[in-house]
Amino acid sequence: MGVGRPDIWIEEKRAEAIEAIINRICDGESLRSILLYANRDILPSMSLFLKWVSEDNQLKDQYARAMDIRSDMLFDEILEIADESNADTDLSDEGKMIIRGDIVQRSRLRIDARKWALSKMQPKKYGDRLDVDHTSSDGSMSAPTKIVFTRGSNPDGSSGEGTKD
Repeated sequence: MGVGRPDIWIEEKRAEAIEAIINRICDGESLRSILLYANRDILPSMSLFLKWVSEDNQLKDQYARAMDIRSDMLFDEILEIADESNADTDLSDEGKMIIRGDIVQRSRLRIDARKWALSKMQPKKYGDRLDVDHTSSDGSMSAPTKIVFTRGSNPDGSSGEGTKD
């Protein structure tokens, strides 16, 4: 039997922990960063918190909303990183502007990492859209032809009068 702290939480302590976790997620922190090395007298383990989420529909909704807010914050961070240009340049000893490629590359990496995370967190909102083309290059998979018949006429354009089946 393992030695460890029992997962016994009184309701008031549980409510305070949940509020703290939800608020920190809304501030942009990941659940992992919040709970991994947290003081267990204040915050639960990751597995206990996820158990609470799975057993409580109201908490499940709060957690989902907090994660939506967090993803929107990541989107805002992408724009901030892209708009930040102060660190991208330096002045040479001669007073000429020098573009710092290493800083530009680091910014690109930060943006790409956030874009990837957003595409996984909210694929419908931030994921890549795929346009599926149902035609083939040789025309063998072309769209079906739509045939419309109007009442009182035959497919060959005749009125249908005087014809027998």
